[in-house]
Amino acid sequence: MTLAQFDKMIGGLSFMGMYRVLQPIFKSWPSPDLQSIQYINETRNLAAHKDSPEAISYRGRNPFKDADCFAQMYSDVSAFRHSVTKYFEIAVEGPIERLRAQLQRYVSKYGEGEL
Repeated sequence: MTLAQFDKMIGGLSFMGMYRVLQPIFKSWPSPDLQSIQYINETRNLAAHKDSPEAISYRGRNPFKDADCFAQMYSDVSAFRHSVTKYFEIAVEGPIERLRAQLQRYVSKYGEGEL
């Protein structure tokens, strides 16, 4: 019941709502690549809500007119994806795997069965 409510709440968040929830994590993680999501989102919003590509900018340049800007945006998105995956592996999956290993050792020593 609780997980279903939590899933419904998270599923209903907009991109910016989810970003606001995760922003303290992005700022505290030592990788600056996680902080580029703000610029990526601003550009995404401009592209979604502007009538012409001339008004769209990424870090002060137009990715439609400046090939280097487009390459930088592509690189930043790729770096962000890599950093988020690395963060998830270290901060989320790592502790779960360590806990699972500790519990398995406990069961091996004091109990029966598998986890």
